[in-house]
Order: sequence, then structure tokens, then C-alpha cells
Amino acid sequence: MAREFGLPQYTYLESWIRCITVLRNCCAHHARIWNRRFALKPQLPNRLPLFWIAPTQKPIKLYHQLCTLLYMEQTITPCMDLKSSLLRLFADYPNIDLHAMGFPQGWENEPLWR
Repeated sequence: MAREFGLPQYTYLESWIRCITVLRNCCAHHARIWNRRFALKPQLPNRLPLFWIAPTQKPIKLYHQLCTLLYMEQTITPCMDLKSSLLRLFADYPNIDLHAMGFPQGWENEPLWR
């Protein structure tokens, strides 16, 4: 299954699923996620076959979790619209501090987000 996502070993996928599970649980239980520091961070291989992001300084922040989720979504169901929904949400609420969520300078130019 890990190879379907271009991951060399199952341990990478396992770390991604654990991170997404924590994010899901935070959302399901109405926990604050916008500036949360997640205890787990997705384990990353050196290369991925689809678009990814440049290395970030804060892989424990929401940005990294969202990127992992977007990458998996594009692999499983490219026609889903999570990215558009997130971009629309950011546009509708311009006062959101994206930096507090771990979004780096120029994040919108990353291939994953275009």
C-alpha cells in the first residue's frame, strides 16, 4: 500500500496515517488546531513521485499535516476538492495567521498548492 503513494516503506505510510488520525481526532472533538504543535510529524522519504513541498522548519505544525493530507488525497482521488476548500477558507478569512499554523513564506507557490 505504501508504494501506491510512492513511499519506499510501510513505516512512512504508518506515520502519515497516525498524524492524520491525530488531526481527525482534534477536529472531531473540537480541539484547537490552528496554532497547535502536533506531537507526531509525518516521516518523509527523500523523494516523492507527486508534487510535495520544500522542507519546512516546523513539521509539527498544521501546515505539514495538511500537506500530507493533500498529497494522499491527490494520490487516491485527484478530483476531490480539499485544496480548493482550504484556499477558499483562507481567502474568506484573511485575518487568519497562516504563519502560526506553520505555513512558510511563499507556500502558495509550492506545486502541491497550485
